[in-house]
Amino acid sequence: MDAWTPRPNRGEHTTQIEMVRSKPGPARGGIVTTDDIVGAYTHFWKGRTTICTFPECDACDHHRTPRWYGYLAIIAEATKVPAIIELTPTCIPPIEEYLAEYGTLRGATVTLQRANKKINSRVLCTLRPSGYDKGVLPQPVNVRAHLAKIWELTAVQDVIPLDHGHHPITNGRIRNVAPPRPSA
Repeated sequence: MDAWTPRPNRGEHTTQIEMVRSKPGPARGGIVTTDDIVGAYTHFWKGRTTICTFPECDACDHHRTPRWYGYLAIIAEATKVPAIIELTPTCIPPIEEYLAEYGTLRGATVTLQRANKKINSRVLCTLRPSGYDKGVLPQPVNVRAHLAKIWELTAVQDVIPLDHGHHPITNGRIRNVAPPRPSA
């Protein structure tokens, strides 16, 4: 087989999807193309964001507290280029209000902005109807598949929903939890 080829295989030439994160300065956002949030607990570990795989999590074993982030597929209003926007827990109340009123996030215009010029200041999230018919919006990018690629997971199935109600965290600090002792 010839190693040289003028084009990649079909489907291999897709463009990189931008990860939109809130930064100090102008608001960022777009039109949501998914119905709801894909969320995960993550760690900033060894210089990058990784998913928390508790109970077998290297970052948890080293007492790194996981943080929840949510992700939505969006398109930029001006260019219609697909992207994924990252949400923080402070975004949830306005999102729940929007969902209660409209039943879906698809078609909403989401805007994120930092409360002040500090890089870690609170994220302010606003949602409003975009005016676009939900039927004419493009299909959303596969958020889970893109996150699996970014986080170097072997398959989308590696993202296991975790019940973090059982995660050994108290007041934001990881505590050592001994396994229960067998009854005598």
